[in-house]
Amino acid sequence: MIFLDEIRDYLIDQSVVEGSTGWGCYIGYLPPNEQSIELHFVYGEVNQETEDKIYYVEVIGRGGTLHDLIEKMYEIYNALNDGNIGETETRSYIYSYAMSSNPDFAGYDENHNPVMSWEFKIMAEAL
Repeated sequence: MIFLDEIRDYLIDQSVVEGSTGWGCYIGYLPPNEQSIELHFVYGEVNQETEDKIYYVEVIGRGGTLHDLIEKMYEIYNALNDGNIGETETRSYIYSYAMSSNPDFAGYDENHNPVMSWEFKIMAEAL
């Protein structure tokens, strides 16, 4: 989905993922043995009054130590919660906020990597 690419690009521009961070960022996929973040589309809806689109995106993180993962999830929270994603070629982002005050700890995967998730609500208007 194009908007997930835009969210990933925004996190890269904010130096939260990719580059020298040591954390990959993928759409709809988490590699098994890597510190990584997945952006996962949960569902969307349309605001009937304004016709703006509302996206629910789950950010899933895996890898590193539990402490490293918690720090990374809060970096993402700080970038996306009330974040100014701004305007892209296809849409203008109106707001973004976390659906809870803390990430959900999902346990450990088969390789003993910690796994956490955090859901965000993102509203955008088409240009």
